[in-house]
Amino acid sequence: MRDASFPRSPLRRGVVAALVALLLVAVAFGGYRVLNPRGELGTCFVLSDTCRSVPMSTIERYSGLQFPPGTRTEQSMARIPGVVGFRPAFVSAVLQLPPQGAVQVVGYGLGLDWDGQADASPYEQQLRAAGVTRIRIDTNGDGMIVLTGRRDGQRMLLVYVNYHD
Repeated sequence: MRDASFPRSPLRRGVVAALVALLLVAVAFGGYRVLNPRGELGTCFVLSDTCRSVPMSTIERYSGLQFPPGTRTEQSMARIPGVVGFRPAFVSAVLQLPPQGAVQVVGYGLGLDWDGQADASPYEQQLRAAGVTRIRIDTNGDGMIVLTGRRDGQRMLLVYVNYHD
C-alpha cells in the first residue's frame, strides 16, 4: 500500500532530477572558475605554472608590438615561475594576421631584458606542425623571437617573449 502523503508523479521526479542536475552543473562550473582563475596572463590552473588563453593586450604589452585590428589568437600561453604576481617566465602566442595591416613596434616590451639570441627551431617546428610554410625569422634577440609565415593564404605570426634571470 502506497503512502498518500508523498505522491510520486513523473513530473515531480523530472523536476527534482532537473534541479539536482542544475545544482551539479553550478558546483562544477564554480569549481572550474576557482581552480582556473582568469587574470592578466590568461586562464591559469592553480596547481600548474602554465596559463592558456593569454589576452591580446598582455601579448602586446610584454612584446612591445601592436597587432593590426582583426588579428586572431590561435594559441597562447604563459608560464609563471614560482609565486604568482611576479613577471612570467615567458609569454607566447600564434596569431593569424588580417590580410591588411602591419605589426608595429610601439615600445620596449616588458619582456625584453635579455641580450643575445635564442634557438628558434622549436618555434619553427611549432609553426610547421600547425601547417605554416615559408617561415622566416623576423626577430631573434633581446629575449624575443618573432617568426612569420603563411598558411592557406593567411599571414601567420609566432611571438615568444622570454625572461632570463
